[in-house]
Amino acid sequence: MTIQSIQLASSANGSRPYPHRVDDTSGKVLDQDFWKGEPAALVGFQNSADVQHVDLHTRDWAAQPEKAVGMYPVFVTARGGLYCLTLPVASVTAIASAEDGL
Repeated sequence: MTIQSIQLASSANGSRPYPHRVDDTSGKVLDQDFWKGEPAALVGFQNSADVQHVDLHTRDWAAQPEKAVGMYPVFVTARGGLYCLTLPVASVTAIASAEDGL
């Protein structure tokens, strides 16, 4: 298990969205005190924000997280709703792993 930090590209006004910290084994989004279940888990990534199709599932992403760069994250909420973000992934960084004592 590794905790991956997913940073989205800057928005049109130049602001940088808060990164999503995700357990790459389960897909669970951490920092739920901030997110409050919106999102609860990462489903995967789409090649295009306007075509609703998961092209890279979380289970496949865990082996090569850098594949998500340029793609659009797809999340599930605590209530079961699915949605895709409209900003692409700019970077994915491993920030902790099982070897670090997670």
